[in-house]
Amino acid sequence: MNRSKPGLNEPFYKWLDDIRRAMRKEKELQKKFKFYNVKLNSCRRASFDRIRFGSVTSEEDELLFWIDKITITESFFFAYRGQIQYAQKFMAIISSQQQIVFSKIVGTKISLYCFF
Repeated sequence: MNRSKPGLNEPFYKWLDDIRRAMRKEKELQKKFKFYNVKLNSCRRASFDRIRFGSVTSEEDELLFWIDKITITESFFFAYRGQIQYAQKFMAIISSQQQIVFSKIVGTKISLYCFF
């Protein structure tokens, strides 16, 4: 039995799936980011001098925990934002009819301009 070779369009459809995932995850990460900021603001303020010199209390440990969560969330957010911006650049170079088809394939309208 012959194995069929992967289609030429397979990388394109994988890219479309990545865009869909990025758009979905971006919204989730924005909610997480807001939640983590609220948690961070609710922590008592720590003295960063004590953190720097190694004497970390439980309150400062909690503060560092939320800072770490925010940093990780931001890194994922900007990675997904990069994928979406790449799709926006792609949309800018194709015709308006192709933009309509592309938006329907992706399942949501991708705006050409980003205001984040």
